[in-house]
Amino acid sequence: MKGAILYYSAAGTTELIVRSLASRITEVTMTPVNMKKTPPSDMSDYDVLGFAYFADKLHPSRYFIDYVRAITGVTGKPAFILQTFGSTGGHALLIAFDLLKEKGMTVFASHALHTPESYPPMIKGGLAFSNHPTRRDRVRYDRFVEDVRSSLSVLQGGASLSEHRPRIGFVALLMPRDLAKTFPKQFGPKKFSIREDRCKLCGACVAGCPVAAVRLIPVPTIDTTLCQECWSCYNRCSHGAISAAGLSGEYRYTGPSQTLRSLFRIGEDRPR
Repeated sequence: MKGAILYYSAAGTTELIVRSLASRITEVTMTPVNMKKTPPSDMSDYDVLGFAYFADKLHPSRYFIDYVRAITGVTGKPAFILQTFGSTGGHALLIAFDLLKEKGMTVFASHALHTPESYPPMIKGGLAFSNHPTRRDRVRYDRFVEDVRSSLSVLQGGASLSEHRPRIGFVALLMPRDLAKTFPKQFGPKKFSIREDRCKLCGACVAGCPVAAVRLIPVPTIDTTLCQECWSCYNRCSHGAISAAGLSGEYRYTGPSQTLRSLFRIGEDRPR
């Protein structure tokens, strides 16, 4: 048997955890597949699929949703979900579950892992959550990993897996599904602009954009019709040349910290 974990990571945190997870699963070879680098395709060759993403304003990002809708060869396949979130995941886990179910997959395990926040306006508001995942978070995550591993053992034995519908917290259930409509000032559409006096033409913003909305001609130009407001270009710009929501380089999330990397070392049986 072989499997794949299809993941979407804008700031690097989800990718770090996916690669660690893949190394901990020994029952089935799970290949990490970066959605930003691999076009949607036929998944028929895989026996089991994992899906990982970060919660974006209480939803899976539009990029993740469009990607999953575009893949084929998934009907009847067992699948699991791993979600990362900074401040709160809201309804994102349930939305992802419904999406996979619509594609004909059977979700047998799911988990939402609390990680540091990567959304600059939230970081500015004092909600960086840089101490997450806490020990309690990691214990819950370890249980999820063991659930996945035991389920894969059952699958290898020839038995089928039953559906697992995610459970989200009471507070998350009370939250609106559309933050942009409820809090337009904080979460509504953002206009990203370039400060040419600060730009060094390094191309980091271009490389980081998952939807090719940024081009160098010769300074960066952002196509607002393509931009999904993931803040990847902003977080990657070390020169403060990109501005949005009154911020110009402040409160960037520059990627997983050394502490986070040490917690999710590849090849470790469990984070310490």
